Amino acid sequence: TQAQPREWTPMPCDDILSAERVSLKWPTSLSINPLDDSLHILDHSIVLKLTSDFKLVTVAGRPVYCPPRHSSFLPSGVL
Repeated sequence: TQAQPREWTPMPCDDILSAERVSLKWPTSLSINPLDDSLHILDHSIVLKLTSDFKLVTVAGRPVYCPPRHSSFLPSGVL
């Protein structure tokens, strides 16, 4: 049998998590990258990559409850 969490808990905004600690919210699609055999999961508005050491990394998107990342192509202090 498989142990399932009783309720959904939000993923941290910027952490890499072990796959066994993650509960997906609305997984809708799976894809395998033929170049490195990694598994990609579409969950709600986020694309997650399952690494060979069973970690989940966010590769696209951002949870709606997370603050936006502030990225700029300008060096800090410019403008």
